[in-house]
Amino acid sequence: MTGRVLHRAEIYVRTVHRTLLEFAEVLALRAKPDGAIAWIQYDSYGTHGGLPTPPPAYSVFAIDGNGFHTLTPELPSAPSALALSGSLLSWTNEANRESTILD
Repeated sequence: MTGRVLHRAEIYVRTVHRTLLEFAEVLALRAKPDGAIAWIQYDSYGTHGGLPTPPPAYSVFAIDGNGFHTLTPELPSAPSALALSGSLLSWTNEANRESTILD
């Protein structure tokens, strides 16, 4: 480890009135040698003011040479099988295999 910062980015947080993010957890992370990264994130929400608690959400995010990308926002179930082969990032969303290129 060099301690060098490769990326600075704001995390994605749903902004709904009276809804707050209780915690976010990275479930899987992949990185390229050039510093491009992608991850599956689990978000748990809470509310105040008597509103019903929203269900948890799962998303796939990436940061590469073109910046921050939301690849799949707020899925009801966790994506799986996050894989990186060269620049090709792929994951499974329920029964569907999805992919993108990390630059």
